[in-house]
Formats: sequence, C-alpha cells, structure tokens
Amino acid sequence: MIRIGIIGTGFGAKVHIPGFQKIKGVKITGIAGSNPAKTAQTAKESNIPLVFDTWQKLIASPEIDAVSITTPPHLHFKIAAAAFRNKKHVLCEKPLAMNAQEAQRITKIAKKSGLIHMVNFEFKNIPNWLLMKDLLQKNRLGKLRHISVNWITGGRANPKLPFIWQNDAKYGGGTLFAFGSHIVDYIEWFFGPIEKVFGKLSIIKKIAGGKKPTAEDTCDVLMELKIGVLLNLTTSNVLPNGCGHRIEIYGEKGSLKLQNSNLKDAVYGFELEEWLTKNKMRKKLSLPAGYPKFKEKYSDGRLEAFLKIAERFIKAIKTNRQTSSSFQDGLRAQLVMEAIQKSHKLQKWISI
Repeated sequence: MIRIGIIGTGFGAKVHIPGFQKIKGVKITGIAGSNPAKTAQTAKESNIPLVFDTWQKLIASPEIDAVSITTPPHLHFKIAAAAFRNKKHVLCEKPLAMNAQEAQRITKIAKKSGLIHMVNFEFKNIPNWLLMKDLLQKNRLGKLRHISVNWITGGRANPKLPFIWQNDAKYGGGTLFAFGSHIVDYIEWFFGPIEKVFGKLSIIKKIAGGKKPTAEDTCDVLMELKIGVLLNLTTSNVLPNGCGHRIEIYGEKGSLKLQNSNLKDAVYGFELEEWLTKNKMRKKLSLPAGYPKFKEKYSDGRLEAFLKIAERFIKAIKTNRQTSSSFQDGLRAQLVMEAIQKSHKLQKWISI
C-alpha cells in the first residue's frame, strides 16, 4: 500500500484527492492546508484519517510515503526539497518553481535523492492530443510552415471577482505560470525545442475594490522553433466569450486543428480536424479502433486527465523507475517562461 499525503485543499481537493482514491493499492492517509477548518472538513468529506496543521508535519510523518503538492507556486521549492530530505516521492503541480534558479536546484535535489519526481502536465494524456502527436510523427502535413496556439477564456473576466493569489506575482500568480507552463511543455512535446522567444505580458483587467494586480492576465508570445517554424501564442483568462483552447498547425500538405470551445471544462470537448490539400476536404478525425479513449464520466475533465498522471506516478514508485513528466520537464518549461519574462522586460528576442 502506497500512502499519499496531499498538501493543499483547493485543486488538491477537487482533483488530486479523487484521482488518487481511484487507484488500487493507494491510500490517502494525510492532508495539510493553510486553513485549519477547511482542511479538517476536506479530510472528513474524503475519509482522510490524518490532518496536519502544517505541511512540515505531514512531510515528517512516517505514515506518508509520497506527497502531492497542490499549493501556490511560491511554496513548491520549499515543500519539494523538504519532502526529498524526508525520503518522500513527489508529485508537484505546475509550474515547478518560481524561477529557473529554483527549478534547477530542486531538479538537482530530486535526481540526487533517487526518489520519483513528477510534474502534473496533464494535457498530453488527452486522446485527441495523442492522435495529433501520432499524425505529426508520421509526417502527415509534410514540412510545417506555421503554428498558432490560442488558449483564451473569460474565467476571470468578471470585474466583481475579488483579488486572489492568482493576481499576485509574489505567490506565482498569472497566466504565464497557470496556462503558459502547460503550453510550453506541450509545444516541445509536439514540435521539439523552442529556441527564441519574444513576449508581451499584460494586465488588462482591473480588480473590484481597487487592489492592483501584479501578475499578468494575458500573454502574447512569438516563439521560434528549432525546426525553423514560427509559433504565435496568445493566452488569457479575462477575455469574455473566448475561443477556448485551440492549436492550429499548417504544413505543405494541409492543416490540423485541435480545439476545445467548451469554456466550462479544460479537458473534455477537444476535437481534431484535418484539411488536406490533395483532396481539399475538411473532416473531423475519429480515434482509431483500439485507441485509448476518455470515458468522460466525471463532472470535471481534469480529473480524468490527472488520473493518468497519478497512475504513472504510482507505477513509477512501485517499479522504482522514473517516468515523464519529470522535474526535468518542469525545469525546461521554467527556463522558457523565464526567457519570456526577460523578453517582456527588455522588449527583445531572448534565446533559450
């Protein structure tokens, strides 16, 4: 039995707890959070036996084998480093850290520990994403010419929404870390290394009550890929009636479009469309027979995507074999994001 400790009661309660509880041979034995009452209530509702008033006590407990970190990013490095010192395996929410220096240090500590380490880059588990990856590997579009990524929602568009940690840069708030960390990771998964970036980070929306946000709500980035293609990225969570999440790939033989226009679910709803020059036909692609499919039976699709990550994490612990997405993947995303931040500050192209 692998005993899990959950640190954080937000996304941890919504996704990590029910995800781990669906895996055989796993028991969530402890939870820690910043709000004692909320932590106790979450533990009661989820039948978690041990409630810790600090994450330090959870990590030190001999009743815990592995920890799942779901706190704001400013705590990721401290918690992960302490976990490795206490011989705990670590699954960490993205982004891995607050900056590249922290990410490099914790990746080095993780590797030296000999323990399993993973980052929750969950989009690469979605069936239509895997199908598009297969098509690209089979050179379906021939030489690529241009790529566009748009992830635009209105989740924080309402001006009456209060100021929260996601609006505060010192806690690791902002869409670059929240959305951009995923995007950077999957761009390199699909297309290979990003070599240069030119970024603009904007705060478009004002917050009710007059408190000024310090973390960006909109990111516009040009990326030059090693394959010689330019990628145009826009992501925002304050644009009402946005397009959702869309990836468009244009090649010499045609194009592919992967899109989820369902603004209420970040995972369920993705469709893959193909247009090939030779027959001038646009068609929606179906998953091939025997291809892994989501059951789409949960109220939150992120749970189904996270479950694949959690299963790999547990298998890696049992077999003592590191798997993706590791802290090394988290470090790579951090390096690119830091280059985007530097580009915004200096207003010039930055090499990775």
